[in-house]
Amino acid sequence: DKLELPSNLSGDFSSKNIQDAFVDMVTRVAGEYEPDYFILNVEANTYKNFNPIDYQAFRTTYERAYNAVKSDNSKTKVGVSLVYSDYDSKDCIDAGDIARFKSFAADFTKIDIFAVSTYPMCYIIPSKIPDNFLANIAQISPQPLFISETGWVSKGIILIGSKSNQAKFIQALARSANYAEDNGQDVEAVNYVGLIDPSKEVCDAITTIYPSLSWYCNLSLIDSEGKDKPAFTELKLLNN
Repeated sequence: DKLELPSNLSGDFSSKNIQDAFVDMVTRVAGEYEPDYFILNVEANTYKNFNPIDYQAFRTTYERAYNAVKSDNSKTKVGVSLVYSDYDSKDCIDAGDIARFKSFAADFTKIDIFAVSTYPMCYIIPSKIPDNFLANIAQISPQPLFISETGWVSKGIILIGSKSNQAKFIQALARSANYAEDNGQDVEAVNYVGLIDPSKEVCDAITTIYPSLSWYCNLSLIDSEGKDKPAFTELKLLNN
């Protein structure tokens, strides 16, 4: 199934028809698949500066959708994911970035999980990621932390991208998750964003159409030929 609006509709969340279609769509999908987790919008806070008026309309619509999904599927944990990053591109993730993220988190309180998307490559090398990285995020919400997306490139970004750094990032995630749990923070899950790199054809298309996203071509744990990267080996060792 696809999460798509009916072909006869267009517009944004200021439209009552769009709002109703969105609520109907997510309710139908939740009823059909009965997921354990359901993120109703991905990286929603990136929309706030782009269209603040429609962002507010989405917030209202989200609460309607949350209520509708929960009324039919009370066991499904519902949320909306937010990007946690170095917003001002200086000093990596500092106090100013954390304060800004807290303001985003305050926009969505009707949640069962605190879903967060984060790619902390501003630290340059994984060993600089502090052990309390996830704990600092988790303490912002009373709901369990759910890292909906994270990852590290295995090549393609100077100094940052390497297979060794990607494997060390897996280790850093494990240390940080253990630190959070040891300090009373509830980490529900940490989801690495991709398993297998896209094919050359798909990667060429990404590079041509969205050159700023070309790093995605080397983000997964297995290369496009099906060979395990050291990071995937590290992940398997952690799970044994």
